[in-house]
Amino acid sequence: MRLFHEPPRMCSGMTLRRPFCLICLLLSILMFTACRDDMLTQVGSKAQQVQQTLPLPPSFILIKTKTLTFDNTAGGITCYYGRSYQIMGSDVSAAQAVQLYSDLLRKAGWTAEGIQDAESPVLIQGDHTRLNLHSGNPGVDVQDVVDYQQIQATHRTIVTVRVDYLLPQRDGC
Repeated sequence: MRLFHEPPRMCSGMTLRRPFCLICLLLSILMFTACRDDMLTQVGSKAQQVQQTLPLPPSFILIKTKTLTFDNTAGGITCYYGRSYQIMGSDVSAAQAVQLYSDLLRKAGWTAEGIQDAESPVLIQGDHTRLNLHSGNPGVDVQDVVDYQQIQATHRTIVTVRVDYLLPQRDGC
């Protein structure tokens, strides 16, 4: 009399459970990848929507926009980032340009986040959106879409607005 039940065997000697487990594992990986891609598409779209609603002061000229997405896992939490850049030229000084734009954003409902640096204020809106404003070189993320020297030759000041849309929420990411 047998004490243990033997699972049915296939030709190669594998049990029927092993292929089922492999199929489940492959489906899980595919679902995770699809979910990740959907989240990145969603945050990228939201960042663009926010960027499109930002004011454009009369003394500013929109030069270029760029949106990118990425995720980051830290402390067991995966955060999804949609980041949209708006690069503008202006004929006012750097300090005036940042102050003027910052004032317009505050009038539009944006609030300061933490201690502020007058040259590079950080503003927030809602639970998912953070905005960083600065003048000068647009930075590494957008160096491939703008010619900094050409912009500098035609505009007194370059202003870059970086909008981050974060999921699950801004706090903790």
